[in-house]
Amino acid sequence: MAPHLSAQPVMPREGRSRIQRRHRNGHLLDIHAGASVILDAEGCVIGWSEILRPLTLGAPATHALETTGLIETLAGAIGREEIRALYQPVFALRDRQLISAEVLLRWEHPEHGTLTPDHFIPLAELTGDIDAFGLFALRSACEQLSAWQRDIGRIVPLSVNVSAHQLRCSQLVERFAATIHTSGASPDWLRLEITESALIDDELSAASKLEQLRALGMHIAIDDFGVGYSSLSRLRDYRIDTLKLDRSFVSDIATDSISREVVGTIIRLAHRTCWSSPRASRPTTNCRC
Repeated sequence: MAPHLSAQPVMPREGRSRIQRRHRNGHLLDIHAGASVILDAEGCVIGWSEILRPLTLGAPATHALETTGLIETLAGAIGREEIRALYQPVFALRDRQLISAEVLLRWEHPEHGTLTPDHFIPLAELTGDIDAFGLFALRSACEQLSAWQRDIGRIVPLSVNVSAHQLRCSQLVERFAATIHTSGASPDWLRLEITESALIDDELSAASKLEQLRALGMHIAIDDFGVGYSSLSRLRDYRIDTLKLDRSFVSDIATDSISREVVGTIIRLAHRTCWSSPRASRPTTNCRC
């Protein structure tokens, strides 16, 4: 090696970006890809984020700094009591009666204000913190059910989302069972919502865990039903209490006869194949609009 030269380590990094074809701007594509990289505290790539807003030339660095800052403060957010649970009511269209509610998390970030799940749940899945967030949502639901029963004597079912990452956890069932037991809440009033895509990774393991959770008394709901490659097989292979059709099926149901026929067929199949819940004479099929 020449005396005036020195060896320097080189670490390749992969970025991901999508850009509309009409822009044809290689430089913009490059900076978008760079801004998507998520690094840990040691500078190692642990994943990529989806850039949801248009970037200007000054935005990528800002976006990367914001993402890094969120990751650094994510792990302690629950302990600092920055995460809170909200409850979105669900009403029946037929009689407008309150039939359930969905647990939604919010992060009250000291710098960025109130953050919705799409800002921090994907990061939690990358860092492995999603298990803690999932247990927090379940614990919040159990505590709320107990409070309703104690204070007003009336409760409605609460839905809690379960991610694909959580389904891969070998201790999922034990942790959920312990959380419910500690709270004293009745599992009959809990509905676990799993997106159809979350069942694809390891279907045998997922089916086993869902069956164990259902045996504890919880209800199983499939969210965004209809977007998978073999959606109809889910009705055969899983003991499902509730289906929530993907938005694409119902967005034009009022004006498109084919959409109405497809939705009607799925609902009829669901009523014939879904397992009846302990609280109702027949399973419930929900269309989320």
